[in-house]
Amino acid sequence: MEIVASKIPSKWKRVGVSLGIEQSQLDAINMHRLADPLECFSDVFTCWQQQSTPQSPANWATLVAVLRSNSVAEEALADIVHSTYVTHNDTV
Repeated sequence: MEIVASKIPSKWKRVGVSLGIEQSQLDAINMHRLADPLECFSDVFTCWQQQSTPQSPANWATLVAVLRSNSVAEEALADIVHSTYVTHNDTV
């Protein structure tokens, strides 16, 4: 997850929304972490993993789809994550 957080720190909220994290949770993360983007990303990924379901799994393929979404629009990063993690191990 560090690769994502370090490459696009300013997009942690967009990624969180796209992963299905509630706005109230994102606001709480922002306040708790004093808007430190790397810490905020860490909390977003933790929330995402905790709310994982078979219909909405917390895996690399899902993250790649979010990175490629219109709201995040990080195609190059999605390609890196896909080639590094999806083809080797799909669990986050």
